Amino acid sequence: MYCSGDRTAAAGLGGLAEIQFSDGLRMSMNEMAQLGAQSSHADSTDAQMEQIRELLVGDIQRRADARVEALEARVREFEARLEALSAEQTAGRRSAFEELARSVAELGERIRHLAQI
Repeated sequence: MYCSGDRTAAAGLGGLAEIQFSDGLRMSMNEMAQLGAQSSHADSTDAQMEQIRELLVGDIQRRADARVEALEARVREFEARLEALSAEQTAGRRSAFEELARSVAELGERIRHLAQI
């Protein structure tokens, strides 16, 4: 937007400069100063809001990280339990197989003994 500044008469705006924009809008220097103050206040508010957003996102990220760590710890615990159960089952199967092998050997001996009679 193009604007031009001119001094108004003392009767007009009390000697304050007034700016007329190309679209016909006129604005006094006081009005422009108020807009500038509002704009700087809005900028500081925007910066504060951005800081709050960053804090909230950081908090959410920390909570998510803590949850992930807790879940990873539980998975490690379940893996350890699973390995222990697997080892226990393997030992039980091995013991049962050895018992079965002894029984088969004993049965074989009985059959040989009966065959000799």
